[in-house]
Amino acid sequence: MIALVLGVAVALALGAALVRACGGAVATAEGIAASLGLGLGASTVLGFFVLAAAGGASRAGLWLELAAALVLAVGLWRRSAAPRSVRLPGSARTRLLAGLVALAFVAWAALIFFRHVERAPHGGWDAVAIWNVRARFLVQAEDWTRALETARGHPDYPLLVPLAVARGWLALGRESLAVPQGLAALFLLATAGLLGAAVARRRGAALGVAALGAYLAAPAVLFESAQLLADVPLGFFLLFTAVAVADGRWAAAGLGAALAAWCKNEGLLVFALGALALLCSERRAWRSFAVGAAPVLAALLLFKLAYAPDNNLVEGQGWQASWARLTDVSRPIIVVQVMAHYAWRTAGVFLAVVPIAVLAIGMRRPSRPELTATGLLLAMVGGYALVYVLTPNDLVRHLDTSCVRLWLQLTPTALFVALGTWTRPPAEAPLPETA
Repeated sequence: MIALVLGVAVALALGAALVRACGGAVATAEGIAASLGLGLGASTVLGFFVLAAAGGASRAGLWLELAAALVLAVGLWRRSAAPRSVRLPGSARTRLLAGLVALAFVAWAALIFFRHVERAPHGGWDAVAIWNVRARFLVQAEDWTRALETARGHPDYPLLVPLAVARGWLALGRESLAVPQGLAALFLLATAGLLGAAVARRRGAALGVAALGAYLAAPAVLFESAQLLADVPLGFFLLFTAVAVADGRWAAAGLGAALAAWCKNEGLLVFALGALALLCSERRAWRSFAVGAAPVLAALLLFKLAYAPDNNLVEGQGWQASWARLTDVSRPIIVVQVMAHYAWRTAGVFLAVVPIAVLAIGMRRPSRPELTATGLLLAMVGGYALVYVLTPNDLVRHLDTSCVRLWLQLTPTALFVALGTWTRPPAEAPLPETA
């Protein structure tokens, strides 16, 4: 248990160093939430390099990884300058009240989340057949690459979630469902905290609490999070990337987009669109984006080129078949109808909160970086729709089995874009820092 707690603490320290190195403020609610999610993700990148070098997972490898993470965290912290302090808009009394309401939301969400976990402790199908079974092979098998052969579906998925679970089991000394359950809870907390705090920094504490509450109260969020899937971690990295883009912090955007790609294949679209957004808005910042993404991208390329089998969606493509699907007018109609249906099922309350906030506060034209974040979100929706149109699998079944999870990935970013960039800021709100 001590090793497990130490592992989480080292991951949090690594995340804090990354936040500081990317120009973010650590000693804030936003910084703590970002540090938690980034640390959990980035530590698996180090874990993968140790896994590939050693040829398997072991407790000795875990201690080596923790030592390397701690050294890296100290080095990044000492080499990066302390960011300028951030003053939140609104009075101290308003911020205190908003903080208490946010804590009440989190407590309520934790109660509902663990009730769902109690009813299905192993999580959903993907958790049982993909993520946790891979973690077991990473820990138990002599050849760790067998973890890629045993997963039922998507054997080429990256290893962020399985490695995080495997690290927890190695630290604990045994398999325990508490590890994947705790990982899901931490990423849910990090996502909600980052969303609420980022909106509060830009538009005030009241709107930040509204964003946090709308996310946690969305019909599918707590249930799907308790399924122990990789979609909530991916949603966190997409949200972090969008916040960084809106702030003009391109090193942070590169890091977040690369970790999204390291989390699930859908994250490759996040990375590609993040790079495209960079080219369309701030070409001079490409070096910062590349520096932020490079270490994670190196792990992803090593995994994809040296270990991962072919992707089933790519294998089923051919020019003639793809063109036939693309020109079949019935397919995009079905995709739009089903995606709209699941958007309401996933985040119905969000569709009510945003119009109320806009009517109460008013709208204003976003800045160029904020428009870029909006474009990133819309491009993600369009990219997902295009993948459905081109899928070689049965279209309706593919939509029915995955659409809720795609909207789960997009919901926190949609809330941030709508409430954190398009609404009118308070008169005393500081402008977002750019880098």
